[in-house]
Amino acid sequence: MQSLGIRGILLGALLLASSGALALSAPLIDAASSQGGSGASQTGGVLTLDVTAFAVLDSNSNVIQVLSESLTLSATQTGSAGNIYFYGPGSFNVGSLLSGDFAGFSLLGTGVGGQTIEFAVTYTGGSLAGSLAGGMMTFGFTSLSGPVNLGSDFTASSAIAKVGPVVPVPAAVWMLLSGLGALLGFRRIG
Repeated sequence: MQSLGIRGILLGALLLASSGALALSAPLIDAASSQGGSGASQTGGVLTLDVTAFAVLDSNSNVIQVLSESLTLSATQTGSAGNIYFYGPGSFNVGSLLSGDFAGFSLLGTGVGGQTIEFAVTYTGGSLAGSLAGGMMTFGFTSLSGPVNLGSDFTASSAIAKVGPVVPVPAAVWMLLSGLGALLGFRRIG
């Protein structure tokens, strides 16, 4: 009976690990409109992001390179369903450091002053791309002057963005479960 419980735990861990999320990893480019750029705006259904990349961070969030590169993104609104707005495909560029494309993303028109989104990107060039095929971008924007209506033109002067490679989160789950398995094994022996 006890081995059935362990098998159940291991099966649950396998299912959890195989369905895991992704997280940004190093080298990570950090950018914000507070460092330069106009933020996020939408004109005629084209969403643009214009911020300044100010640092490249390592896996411990230490600054390994100070930057002053413009990070730009452009995506066209392709449609909507209720209050969900679809964008893409599109592209982004961080000076000579990194450039790439993305298939698209969707934003939920909540009628509040800001949005946050993350989506997969494919690298097409740049000195940081190296042998990496792609990664993920996260960006957010806030309008200090009121709600953002994704169905019309808007300007949000406050924006942030991060772009980098991804790692599966479940690796930590595997380590935890292997440790638990070892403890349970020692318990049965003793």
